[in-house]
Amino acid sequence: MRKVILTLATVLLVMSVISCAQKPKYSVAEVGGVSDNGSGAAHKQEVLLEKKEYQKIKAEPTKEITMGDRTYTGNYWESRKGYLYHDDADYYQRYEDGGMVEFAINNQTGRTDRFSYLEPHYVENKANAPRLDRDACLKTAQEYLGQLTSSADDYTLTKERYLEIPEYEVLYIFKFVRVIDGMETSDSAFIEVSIFGDVVSYSLINFEEMKGAKLPSEEDMNTIREMADEKLASIYEAVQDKYTYSVQSVTSVFMRLQNGKYAIKYRYSIDLTPKNGGRSIADVTELLVNIE
Repeated sequence: MRKVILTLATVLLVMSVISCAQKPKYSVAEVGGVSDNGSGAAHKQEVLLEKKEYQKIKAEPTKEITMGDRTYTGNYWESRKGYLYHDDADYYQRYEDGGMVEFAINNQTGRTDRFSYLEPHYVENKANAPRLDRDACLKTAQEYLGQLTSSADDYTLTKERYLEIPEYEVLYIFKFVRVIDGMETSDSAFIEVSIFGDVVSYSLINFEEMKGAKLPSEEDMNTIREMADEKLASIYEAVQDKYTYSVQSVTSVFMRLQNGKYAIKYRYSIDLTPKNGGRSIADVTELLVNIE
């Protein structure tokens, strides 16, 4: 009898282990959807990804930071908390004599996640200074990135913008992103360099929080894609009698959420073609795959 009981206990233990092993690793939710002409697709924001503004009761009324050889002082303005890991910062700003400084101090890391300044009469004071080309400004941005992190080589230039603006004459805006196994991540930095070679602004997003992160195995990635495809089909099931939907493009971002867990956000550009003819409708759907 004791042997039977022990055998039964062993079987139950094995079944429990199997059950745990078979527990789904991933879940899919829609986080955004929009249509240019009201397609009627069953869009639903199941998870809200947003940055909230709030007033911190015990925030320091003024704050000083040192950037290079200069010290800047700002007055508390507001706090902002987002959906990414350690995305919670206090914002300070100060306007004086036509100039401006704004910076954000991360509440978890203590790092200055955002900095922007404008000197009074900046362009006039640079009247005789040489203008730099795009490559020189990019080099300046890359060198500055190297001051912000010891792993600057892990970041890839993914976007850039040339912006003519009276306050600086011209700005070159560069976006650097940590890329893991070919997929962009939420770990990024925006660095703005004036045509005179000054870094006048930068923003750090989820910065260095994806260091060491790994994507799921290729087998699991196939499972994730299948789950995402099934979710996408369920969203457009309500209009399949009127439209044929096709994916025109898809982008993905590997991210770390506020709870410390990882996720992949997919953004689909959808074309809805009327079955009875007529103009196609453009739809956009965003899905979030949580990695448990």
